[in-house]
Amino acid sequence: MPVHPPAPVSWSRLVRVSLRNAAAKMVFYSLLLSAASVLWPDLYPSWVPAACTVIILTAAGVIGDATLVARFGNVPPLVLGFFGMTAILWGVARLWPAAHVTLGRACIITLALGAVEFFLHRYVLEALYGSHRKSS
Repeated sequence: MPVHPPAPVSWSRLVRVSLRNAAAKMVFYSLLLSAASVLWPDLYPSWVPAACTVIILTAAGVIGDATLVARFGNVPPLVLGFFGMTAILWGVARLWPAAHVTLGRACIITLALGAVEFFLHRYVLEALYGSHRKSS
């Protein structure tokens, strides 16, 4: 797997793209966790664990997108993100004993989140580096 050193990007552009990326992640992650809560009504005991999960996933995702996607393209960060998001979904739920996020449920939710991530990675690559640097 070739490693591409990221081209220099201005801080203002990086911040602008990262804020848009974070906003999109928060919206889509919230929608997907809400849909999962409809599918599995016992998933979270209240909105608090779901909100904490969305915030942690968003923070980790924005940092990962700003650092890994630029260097490795789209696919390797998606694979790494699958394991990271599954661990976060499952691990954060352990803080609330009434939450019923099993490892299987976390994997299913992460697959849905992965579809969102695929397009957000493409957005980050396009917005930061232009059309000459598409996904690998």
